[in-house]
Amino acid sequence: MNKNVNKTYETADFYLTAFLLSKGLQLISTRQVGPKKILFILKDTPQRKEFISDFYSGKATINPLAYQNQLKNLKSLIYNTI
Repeated sequence: MNKNVNKTYETADFYLTAFLLSKGLQLISTRQVGPKKILFILKDTPQRKEFISDFYSGKATINPLAYQNQLKNLKSLIYNTI
């Protein structure tokens, strides 16, 4: 049985969220947690911890256009939410 069924991962890190979306994680929803702060809620995957480790250690590789598109999409989402 998959332990990650219906599990989520939450972060307020904009750039990490764009990276994780570029790696294939799915954005489930957002929640405003402050006047100018958004919490991103993603569907968890078994690879998420490795992706995050690679992101913060500088070892991550990503398609730059996919990352750029996710940044643009998240900015649009944020500015339409706040």
